[in-house]
Amino acid sequence: MAARIPQEWKIDRNVYRLAVGPAMGRVGLLPQVAGWVPRFPWWLNVPAGLMVKCHRRGKRMLGLVPNINHAAWPEWHKVVQTEAFHRLRRQYAHAFEALQPIFTRDCEGMFGTDRLALKQFWLLQVLRKVSETL
Repeated sequence: MAARIPQEWKIDRNVYRLAVGPAMGRVGLLPQVAGWVPRFPWWLNVPAGLMVKCHRRGKRMLGLVPNINHAAWPEWHKVVQTEAFHRLRRQYAHAFEALQPIFTRDCEGMFGTDRLALKQFWLLQVLRKVSETL
């Protein structure tokens, strides 16, 4: 819904909250990853976000929680090392032959390094789509 609202409305937060607030319902009261709540004004969200950040840092310093990333994106180098990722690679390996003419180097070699982890994930998505058309 937010994608269809004109950008000018989003710039004026008060108009946006009046227009979208009722449609958000109780979902607007769910805290986001950073600790802020979409329904609340900035003067409530700033202290809430600070408290969430301090709480997470304190738990990490006490050793109650491992040093993990609370952000929305995964750590891709860990994702591509999982058994599930390797299983999917084997499942869609037959799609490499269809892609081989468009690459100047061996496709299988693209899965070799950790520094290209996100690109390996993207390549796996392409392989999945190609295998659906075969």
